[in-house]
Amino acid sequence: MIQLCEERSNELLALFSLADPSQKAIKEALENGKVFCYIEKQTLLGALLFIRQQETIEITHLAVLERAENRHIATRLLAHMIEYAKKQKVTVLVIKTGSTSLKQLYLYQKMGFRMDAIVSDYFITHYDAPIFENGLRLYDQVVLKLEI
Repeated sequence: MIQLCEERSNELLALFSLADPSQKAIKEALENGKVFCYIEKQTLLGALLFIRQQETIEITHLAVLERAENRHIATRLLAHMIEYAKKQKVTVLVIKTGSTSLKQLYLYQKMGFRMDAIVSDYFITHYDAPIFENGLRLYDQVVLKLEI
């Protein structure tokens, strides 16, 4: 079941840490945003954190527990977000990810997002330690948009 989560728990912080090593970025987004949680049998399996700015919603974090991967939870959370955005009269959804985040890039494009920009060296200037993903060092951020 997908629902808005009002409580900002350590469980959410730990879940989003799977997708983002910056505790500061997660805490800041949690303070300013809302969270859709995917809960099954009273267990948090996935969550999507977003911030609305007028006609745009930015999805800042999307994470699924490793043991719950490949069950289409991220797809369901994104589909729920798209329907929510339509009801809220939002015109654009934005999501940002790493250039080496191959599964995420595939999923976002499959859901209708289109590449909009590349922010060169984002992960060099915004993170203290190097990040490696899929055997590659992460340098650049990819910005994707979905016009509704």
